[in-house]
Amino acid sequence: MWLQFVVISFVFYTAFRVLMKVFSNKKVDPKSLTIVSFLIASVLSLIFIISTAQFTWSPSAVLLSLITGTIVFYAFYERYKALKKLPGSLVIPVTELHMVIAAILSIFLFNEVITLTKIISAIFAGISLIIVNREVKK
Repeated sequence: MWLQFVVISFVFYTAFRVLMKVFSNKKVDPKSLTIVSFLIASVLSLIFIISTAQFTWSPSAVLLSLITGTIVFYAFYERYKALKKLPGSLVIPVTELHMVIAAILSIFLFNEVITLTKIISAIFAGISLIIVNREVKK
């Protein structure tokens, strides 16, 4: 069952990344694009919450949502701005390194175990950055 969720997530994130680049090539303001994207996501999230009734309001959940929502909003705004100036083949791989950085920070902040999978993933991420940078410099 988990593989189904991973594949669906992969497909939707891939479509999202492609659409980010498509819209960044248009004469659309990055701020407007970010606001509309998050507005739509907010409405869909609200519909999901209401339809499933699987949400518990607590002050800590609301505070955490406000903090993470603000951080994600700003990250997407900066990504749209970068896509207006640089090729998507550079911007998207570099910004997707957040997963590797999060894994490394988790090792130090939360004492997570270093596994062979994490090491191999970090190596592949580094190699992909080198390849992308070489392609962009040509």
